[in-house]
Amino acid sequence: MKSCSPLADMHRTASSPPARGRINWKTSAAGCQSPAESHAPVMKTLPSSTCTWCGEWKPESEFGGRAINPDGLERQCKVCLKDRSRRARMRSRLKRYNLTAERWAQMVEDCHGQCPACHRTMSEKDMAIDHDHSCCPGRNISCGQCVRGIICHRCNLRIGYFLDDPEMMREVAAYLDRTKR
Repeated sequence: MKSCSPLADMHRTASSPPARGRINWKTSAAGCQSPAESHAPVMKTLPSSTCTWCGEWKPESEFGGRAINPDGLERQCKVCLKDRSRRARMRSRLKRYNLTAERWAQMVEDCHGQCPACHRTMSEKDMAIDHDHSCCPGRNISCGQCVRGIICHRCNLRIGYFLDDPEMMREVAAYLDRTKR
């Protein structure tokens, strides 16, 4: 007599992860059309996958979508993808400004989590590398000698808008003082 159990078709060891997805009774065991025809317990597993970055077995809800993959999921979990992209941004930033990780850590320590220009508290995400644009004109990569330090993103934009010209900044400040009500 043929078994109607989908468990009979599964060849897993005790150490292998649970089956992906729900069992399709129409294709799982030849001859069985519904769970009512089977006397075996119904095996329901949560859809899950293994992260290729950390190696952990996690539920599908921990993975982002990627239509090109057969199962429609990313191969890395959301936490690992976020960490990986953060590291890539940092590597790119250090390369662009010709900095070492040690010099970056020293600059972060020197600012004590506050912007030296506006004295506001800044997170690591808000930190911007301030450098003298006249040092390396026309180049996308800095020589590293023109890096002045770390300031907040807002102050970095302000300095850029004023073209690194302190006299222009003083004139705007004087204008604001004159027109203050």
